[in-house]
Parts: sequence; structure tokens; C-alpha cells
Amino acid sequence: MKTFGINLIGYIGANLGLGHTAREFARALLAQGIPFCIHDIDPGQARGDFDNTFGHLAVADPEKLPYQINLFIAGANALGHWVFDMASKSSNRDRLNVAFLWWELPDMPDHLIEAARIFDVLIAGSEFIQATLMNSIPGIPVLLARHPLTIPNGIAPDREKFGIPRDSFCFCAGFEPFSDPERKNPFAAIQAFQTAFPEDPDTRLIIKINNAPEAGTENDQLARLYAMAARDTRIILLKKNLPYADLLSFYASCDAFVSLHRAEGLGLVPLEAMRLGKPVVSTAWSGNMSYMNYNNAALVRFELVPTSDKSQFYGPGRLGMQSYWAEPSIEHAAAMMKRIATDDAYRARISRHAVADSIRYDNTARQVAFIEELRALVEMRATLPKQDVAVIRTRVNDALRAKRLKQLPPFRRFLAERTFACKQLLGRHVLWRFK
Repeated sequence: MKTFGINLIGYIGANLGLGHTAREFARALLAQGIPFCIHDIDPGQARGDFDNTFGHLAVADPEKLPYQINLFIAGANALGHWVFDMASKSSNRDRLNVAFLWWELPDMPDHLIEAARIFDVLIAGSEFIQATLMNSIPGIPVLLARHPLTIPNGIAPDREKFGIPRDSFCFCAGFEPFSDPERKNPFAAIQAFQTAFPEDPDTRLIIKINNAPEAGTENDQLARLYAMAARDTRIILLKKNLPYADLLSFYASCDAFVSLHRAEGLGLVPLEAMRLGKPVVSTAWSGNMSYMNYNNAALVRFELVPTSDKSQFYGPGRLGMQSYWAEPSIEHAAAMMKRIATDDAYRARISRHAVADSIRYDNTARQVAFIEELRALVEMRATLPKQDVAVIRTRVNDALRAKRLKQLPPFRRFLAERTFACKQLLGRHVLWRFK
């Protein structure tokens, strides 16, 4: 019988948002005295082995993970890859399989829905994700977990270090290219900045790009961003990867943060900026509304629009379904940026509330209250439905086949459907002859 504790599985040491999230929850577990170990997954593209704070707790062989709960922290897209494979191997054993899933849309494609059924429990990092999971995958418990946020001591602004003119008013934005530029939408930040300050030489917009690809390897979205920035000398692209303390120092060196995203599972970077006392101009939709309100952020109006195939991950061609997300108003964003830069009293008020509210949010998050719910579910595990891995895998494959068919031109789709139907009939005929 395994002892109670958490086998934390994911990109624990990686230089990306999911890695930072995993490390924050590891710190919270440690502070609460909850036993845990880690199984680190390399995300590839030279993003692994970035922070080995918890390397001494690593277990290399997943079969030897010692505790009762497997807690996978991953983007829902990974359900079709290593997450599903690892979870299926330990399904219905003496472990509770839990998926802490991050997702950025209000609905999910069938192949991810079916893959998620391999888990006993799901965890959501915001009310937005929780609603999506509960509506898309009924019947599986979906718990809510606030995101802890550790700000190291001694974080201080250093404009000279980051090349920010001392007397300028500086907005910053940030994103990870592998998290989909269309979703993060730095293009709107540029448009709103230029609308608000068409000729003001004393304003700046710095866009921090984490894990920027090597020159000459940019995709179309990044090439578009680089071209937009090149036309305005006030816009600076910061491509160098920074240690976490330096990254926070960069945020502290700026005057305000802009996140005109189309969708966020949570929005960790705006939360960091708020904790540092920076006013945030943000789209008023999706996961960031777990900690933002009209008193602690400059929230921007939006319309809901269909997702676009320009998106790396969320377009209908990629997912096999049409979803929707927010299109922030450039005009309203520009007006809010203008007010942030010119209204000292307004800027001070929302900054003050941003700090106070983000601290309260963090204090709640550090209690990791969902762990007690997991403890209760471990105790009642015998009453939970048994997972038929073979059936679930078949449903996932069927959903993936249906998705691929949708992506084919009509005539090729017709041929593929007829071929598949013939194979099914032939299979049944062979089985009948050998009975």
C-alpha cells in the first residue's frame, strides 16, 4: 500500500510557464508539509534543465513513484501524447490519477475530451478552465486550485540594465512563441500603443519574448511582429532569456503592463506585474478574471469572435472544431493606456488595489486546499468507476480519425470514409469465418 503524497509529473525544470507553475506548486506543497516527489519531463526545443531547484526529489522511473497520487501538470494538448500514455499505464492500480490541465478556450475537441476520461480527477487553475472542464467532461470531479506566486526578495527596478530611458513612460508586454502569438496577441498591444501615442517620443513599448527562436527561423506570426516593431523606434523587442529574478526586475522597471490576449487559462505574467504594483491593461475575458476586476486593473472591452487558423494550436483546422475567443477593442485599450500614462491618481489607485488583491489571492493559493479534497477522493477510490483503458484508447483514436477526416478536402474525405468502412466490413467478415 503506497503512502499518501504527491507524485508531481510535468515540465518541472523547464523554462516555460508550465514549468514555473509546477515549481510554484512544489513550493506550496513543501510549505504545507505534504510529501511529494517529482518526475521531470523534457519539453524539447532546448527549454528543459532550466531550474533544478527540486532535482533532489526526482524519481527517474515512473514505475517507482512512491506516493498514492499521480498529479500531472500539463497543457490539455499534451493529453494526446506523453500524459495519456503515462496515465494509462498506472490506471486502476493503487494510485489516483489526477490531471491539472491548462486550456484557453471555453470548449474542447472530442479527442481531448475522450483522452481526459483516463483520469480519476481533474484540476483547473481558474474558474474559466473549471467551467470548460465541467461542461465538456461531465462525471469526473473537477477541483479548483489557485496559483501560488513567489516573489523573491530584493526585486528592484533597473532601467539602465534593460535600456529603458529614465524619463520615458514604458509599457511592457510579454509572451512565449510556443504558447501561440495569435492567442497572446502582442500585435494588439502595438496597435493600441500607436493609437494612444501616435507621435509621443517619451513613451515606450517593450515586448519580452521568452525562448525567442534563432534569427531566420521565425514563423509567420513572429515575422509579422518583428516587421510591426521595426517600423516604430519606440517599440523594443527583448529576446534574451532572463533568470526569474531578472525577469521580475524588468517588469518592475516598466510603468505598466499590457495583455490584450484573446484567451488565457490564467495569465500568470499579468498576475506577476500586479504583485509588483504595476497597473495592468488587460482584456476583460477568460482566466485572468479569476484575480482581476475593475478596481485593480484597466479592463478592456471585447467581442467574441471565431478562432482563426492563424493560431498554431486553437484554429478549427488544427483542433477539428470551431471555437471562439475574445477580440479586444483597440480603441478602448488605447484609451485605457492613455489614462494610465496621464492620470497619476488613477494609476496609483489601481496599482494599490492590484498589490493588495494579488497578495490575498496568493495567500489563498498557498493553502493548496484541493489537496484535502484529493485525500478524500483517495479514501473513496474504491467507489470510483474503473477505467477501461482499451475502450478509452479506441474512443480517442476514433475522435482523432474524425478530426483528420474534417481536415481533408471533400473528395479525399469521401474516399477515406469509404476505405475505412470497407476495412470494418472486411474485419467483421474475417472474424465471422474464424468463429
